[in-house]
Amino acid sequence: MTGGFRHIVRMGTHAEKEYLKAAPSLFDGLLFNANLVEASKGATAVFATTQRCPFSIDPVTYSFALDPRYLLATGKKKGVAVKSTFASLADRFALPAGFLGVRPLAPNDLDDPVLAEVVSQVVAYQRDVLGDTLSEDAAFVLGDLEPRVAAALPEWTFAPYFINDYKQDWLSVNIRSLELAEDEPGPSVAAVLAYDTRRSSREYLRSTALAYGDEISRAMFVWASNLDEHRSAMDQLADYACLVRQLASQGQRPMAAYGGFFAMLLSFRGMTGIAHGVGYGDRRDLEPVVGGGLPPATFYVRSIRDAVSVGDLTFLAADLTEADFRRWICDCTICEGLLVRGGVSGLIASLTETDDHISEKGNLVSIATPRVYQLTRFHYLLNRAEEVRWVSSSDFDTVAGELRAGAAWASQRLGPAALGHIDRWLDVLHATPELD
Repeated sequence: MTGGFRHIVRMGTHAEKEYLKAAPSLFDGLLFNANLVEASKGATAVFATTQRCPFSIDPVTYSFALDPRYLLATGKKKGVAVKSTFASLADRFALPAGFLGVRPLAPNDLDDPVLAEVVSQVVAYQRDVLGDTLSEDAAFVLGDLEPRVAAALPEWTFAPYFINDYKQDWLSVNIRSLELAEDEPGPSVAAVLAYDTRRSSREYLRSTALAYGDEISRAMFVWASNLDEHRSAMDQLADYACLVRQLASQGQRPMAAYGGFFAMLLSFRGMTGIAHGVGYGDRRDLEPVVGGGLPPATFYVRSIRDAVSVGDLTFLAADLTEADFRRWICDCTICEGLLVRGGVSGLIASLTETDDHISEKGNLVSIATPRVYQLTRFHYLLNRAEEVRWVSSSDFDTVAGELRAGAAWASQRLGPAALGHIDRWLDVLHATPELD
């Protein structure tokens, strides 16, 4: 891997700020989705300008071209209606009237000159929304407003983007949007190349990459929707790798819009960065557009480069010495502290704490305590940061050897099937030629 690999975290909710504030050295960039920004402009503006970390705003324009039901919500006063944040974004983006909540946005809705106006407004929103929010907030009028507004400028702005899916001609709209965005004032423009892995093919992805040309070198976030690094078929992983290599060979700087360890491995074939969430988010399906509640507490395991349930951790760590736990599972600051205080058994006890709650159906259920979420998420961020450092400073053979050693150990406890992704990853890398 070459130096300069970017490690970007997507903030899913403002509840995640505690992790990001406490561990700024574990990443070098932030991403906010536009619907989060629109719902909480003031809080996002203050956080973005005090974190002292490069950030960008994902305009999530693809969401308007999906089934409109995913943008609807049921309220006590309005009944079923378009979520207020997306209704507001559609207005701010100057999207055509009449489609929202009724049908998906279609390519022919964005013919010129409509597309030119949409691109201008989408870029302006990302460029100006946080700075304008600070300027309009009376709390900052007598304070350090000018440097704060300057700090509210994103690292990149994104051209509007939609999912390349065979069925509609979104590719030409995406290319034209990028061309128009590059004429807008402000930060450098980044592209998002998003495709549905269920409908893609190697040749389709190659032609898609070629459509972006090689005249301009740009940051390009690759979103292989519905791709699960650990469970997807070999051909889907191979297609993803070939797309990354093709883009890199054209001088683009591909980054995983949602990526985990496999995306890091692709740095040996041209990937230049990854983005993920706090404790999750190394994959993203097309639907739903917004999250479905709090994800279950999981624990990231070094030897398998995957997360397991905290319950499965008990089985995986059974009878391990502290030294073996550090070698095969984790020796991060969080785990080291738990081991020092209570050994392996104490660590397991801390990570499996539960509280009893009454469910909506009236059943008694046990869920992980807030402390478990806090510990496992810091643990995840620490592991991701260490993996980026390690892979960035190693050659492929060294990384592959460590992966095989970890898989050999873990397969004795989980069985070979649970480690099949390691072999698939390495087979894909071996089959994908290095860049010239």
